[in-house]
Amino acid sequence: MDRKQPSSLDYETLLHELALKNWRRSLLKGDFPRALQNAGQLARSRDRFWRWQGSLDLAVTHLCQGRSES
Repeated sequence: MDRKQPSSLDYETLLHELALKNWRRSLLKGDFPRALQNAGQLARSRDRFWRWQGSLDLAVTHLCQGRSES
């Protein structure tokens, strides 16, 4: 699948792409509250794909958070 160039993305898709990027960065830093916030933003999307991606990101964040507390 070819990705669109950032200049051709609509505003909502751009926000989703930023949330996904911020989620990844937060997860790598171990900033789980921020990662949950970004994943939640995706999970509340009107777009079906982004809701699925957000739900997956929420699950991954919860798993990583549990491992760091053990």
